[in-house]
This record gives sequence, structure tokens and C-alpha cells, in this order.
Amino acid sequence: MDKMKRAHQKWDEAYQKWVKALQKWVKVRQERELAYQKWVKALQKWESAYQKLKDARQEEENGQSRAGSSKVG
Repeated sequence: MDKMKRAHQKWDEAYQKWVKALQKWVKVRQERELAYQKWVKALQKWESAYQKLKDARQEEENGQSRAGSSKVG
């Protein structure tokens, strides 16, 4: 009987370790997902700022080419 009790206790301890490891894995996974989402948001902001800069440069170039063509004509 004592052997069975010890075996059960060892199995229970192993199970508890497995549960803790699984909980830690889930927590790390959630943290990584959150970090990824923050990274994606930052990337989207950067892309938006870059697009605005490109658009502003394009407008500036278009304005200069219009001004240049009116002087020539």
C-alpha cells in the first residue's frame, strides 16, 4: 500500500510540474503575441509616416515642375 501511495504522489508531483510548465508556456506565448502586436502597430505607424513623407515629396516635386514649366512657357 505504501508503494502505491508513493507512486501516486510521484505521479501527482510530475503532473503538477507539467501543469506549471504549461502555464509558463502559455504566459510566455501571450507575452510574445502582445509584443508582436505592438511591433505590428509600430510598423504600421512607421509605414504611414513614410507614406506621408513620400506624398509630401511628390507634391513638392509636382509643384516645382509646374513652376518650372510655367517659367519656360
